[in-house]
Amino acid sequence: MPLPENRKRSETIAGGTAVGQDSNTSLWIGIGALALVAIGVGYAATRGGEETAPAASAVSVEVEEATVPTETRAPEAGEIGFSLDEDPKSDSEQRREAVAAFEQGLRAGRLWSTLSVEGTTLNLVSGACEDEGMRPTISQFSASLAAAGFTAVSCHEKHGAQVFEQGL
Repeated sequence: MPLPENRKRSETIAGGTAVGQDSNTSLWIGIGALALVAIGVGYAATRGGEETAPAASAVSVEVEEATVPTETRAPEAGEIGFSLDEDPKSDSEQRREAVAAFEQGLRAGRLWSTLSVEGTTLNLVSGACEDEGMRPTISQFSASLAAAGFTAVSCHEKHGAQVFEQGL
């Protein structure tokens, strides 16, 4: 007996993963994907391009603070007075500022790194040691790091292997 004419013929090959063509599932998946893309674009547009810094700064400089006496007295009549408007920066402050400036330079180049100080060597732990921008960034800050007392910058991969050590 022939099949009734009002039934649609299915061109889908029978199988475990075949989906019939009269299914609206793929349409709803496409609409959902477009909605997610639109939400992502809207979120990025409203952020204003602000970049957030890592949650915790990994800079650790362990240097003893030098204390400077701040005793001053007014000179008496006929006495020559001497006063300094600004105290010279201690070595630890200079090191901290040099490391902080270097860390900002790394962030600006999107070379996310964890910095630590070991004697006169500044250690970087980063997945970007072999990035083409790493060595130029180190060279850019080498004068200020050398003035702060550092002699070398060592870059290590996250698993601990040393990639390079560059003298300042």
